[in-house]
Amino acid sequence: MTETLKLLSEVFEAVLGFMPKLTVGIFVLVIFWLAGSIFLRISHTLSHKVNLPKDIRILIGQVTKAAFLLAGLLTALAFMGIKLSSLITALGLTGFALGVALKDVLANLLSGLVILLNRPFKIKDRIGILEFEGRVVDINLRYTVVETQEGPIFIPNQVIFANPLRVLND
Repeated sequence: MTETLKLLSEVFEAVLGFMPKLTVGIFVLVIFWLAGSIFLRISHTLSHKVNLPKDIRILIGQVTKAAFLLAGLLTALAFMGIKLSSLITALGLTGFALGVALKDVLANLLSGLVILLNRPFKIKDRIGILEFEGRVVDINLRYTVVETQEGPIFIPNQVIFANPLRVLND
């Protein structure tokens, strides 16, 4: 019985000793979360003034918020005394594995971003790409919807980005 009480006492002392570090870590994480929220509002305001497409505004907001939260989490863990070198190495390897696994998805996203920023065509333009020809109905980060005589076709942005494109406006 005394051994159990001694063990519980040691665990309780360890938890109490860690509480100040945990409190500081949570405080740092909250500060980064607030900073991310403020920066998100600023980026939304600026992107409206620059007249960026809605998809780009959403992407910029999500990436900004995620970057602040990741930086806050890593900073909070460092303040709590956790060594980050092995964690960062694991995150790097995980990022590499995800990049390889999601190569096509990422290629479509990046191609969509370039298409939305460069605007080689607009919604309602008639385009021809490979064997497809029709009117652009929607452009988003992953694919472009083209209304053809056979019906709507979802063309991955990577295909549009990598192949010759004809704008056939009347």
